Amino acid sequence: MDCAFLGCLQPGPVGGACLLFAASFMILTGLEEMAAEPLDERKIFAAGIVFILGVGTGLVPEIFSRMPHFFRPFFSDPLSSAAILAVILYQIFHMDQLWAKFKEKES
Repeated sequence: MDCAFLGCLQPGPVGGACLLFAASFMILTGLEEMAAEPLDERKIFAAGIVFILGVGTGLVPEIFSRMPHFFRPFFSDPLSSAAILAVILYQIFHMDQLWAKFKEKES
């Protein structure tokens, strides 16, 4: 039998409803966390770019077909590509704060 452990014990619609509940709860919790702090231009730009890449990867996966084989696993899934880009953009957009801390320690 080819199914996951819980997939064998419950009907498909029940699993779909559980998945829908969990996904909506995670999305709204993430939005609530984002709204807890004031949004500046950096955060809005990073969230928009990450959202566009995630949706684009999901809708048009052949975009990355010409990418080198080493990078394809990272960009074949919308979640992994969005997470990687979010981390990279966060580091780039907060480089000035890191530089200020470095200069503070130096003097």
